[in-house]
Amino acid sequence: MIVFIVVLGSAWALTLVGVDRATGDRITAYKRGKVRKSVLTALGIDYRNKSVDEVFKSNISEKKITIDGGEQTVYCTKDDARAFEFSASASQGPVVVVLAFEADMQTIRGMKTVASTETPGLGACVLADDNLAKLKGKKVVPKFVVTRAGEADADNEFDGVTGATLTSKALEKLVNEAAARYARVLGGG
Repeated sequence: MIVFIVVLGSAWALTLVGVDRATGDRITAYKRGKVRKSVLTALGIDYRNKSVDEVFKSNISEKKITIDGGEQTVYCTKDDARAFEFSASASQGPVVVVLAFEADMQTIRGMKTVASTETPGLGACVLADDNLAKLKGKKVVPKFVVTRAGEADADNEFDGVTGATLTSKALEKLVNEAAARYARVLGGG
């Protein structure tokens, strides 16, 4: 009986290793494509009906920087706008975004949610593409502020979503933390 279990377990282990090797390149390509699409979206570069890889390679250069003791990739455009992945805590858990700034590192060019655990409905609509599109042109100096819905009137103010106050405030914190962190290393701010 023990021999049978060992043989069966070994067979399954070899099968899983084979499946991992067979699909590893596809998974890596999928993840790279997802990041590239998010970067292009945050930077406002259209890739619809085109090869994502070709559009990315012709518009974006990648720069490795050291920040807070770790290596991070910064994506730069020809006009020196910059985008990077940033992780933070939101009201329901972690959120990962690509945040893009103009060359001055004070003006938001765009933002794309990569992963979120926010509640479907209200919380998630704060991080939805149509809402994040309204960030374009907002300033992070002296500080990015999320206001009550309909009350934003300054360059650095953004309308929060009624009923999603915690996620709206998490967005405010995320933008301010990212702006401060990257402005230190990349200049601006």
